[in-house]
Amino acid sequence: MTVIFRTNAEQLVPAADVVTHPADLNRGGSTDMGDLSQVMPVIHPYTGAATGPGHSIEYLIQDYQQAVINPAKAMAMSVIDLLAEGSAKAKAVLDGYTPVMTKDEYVTFQNSRLTEELYDGAK
Repeated sequence: MTVIFRTNAEQLVPAADVVTHPADLNRGGSTDMGDLSQVMPVIHPYTGAATGPGHSIEYLIQDYQQAVINPAKAMAMSVIDLLAEGSAKAKAVLDGYTPVMTKDEYVTFQNSRLTEELYDGAK
């Protein structure tokens, strides 16, 4: 899927501005995408259109086109590519993917981690 997305992104911005990283690169963040990747093929595109540290008051979108419009277009173009011709590319992605866990294994794993902690703020 990365190749499909990259090809589409390169139709919107110069190829030199599209950077891809190895799938096993640890970016140091925590997202729900990591959870999804246990049971289905995923990509997590990023865009560089802001300044300041993420989640800070200094974080500011500098280029709305690059931050919102171009990524949305590239994602939509990628969905079209995946679903065109009887979903041939989507089927190829699925055929080449081996999930880390089945859906049931994932749900069982997550349920096994559930705990309840109660705090009394009055104490």
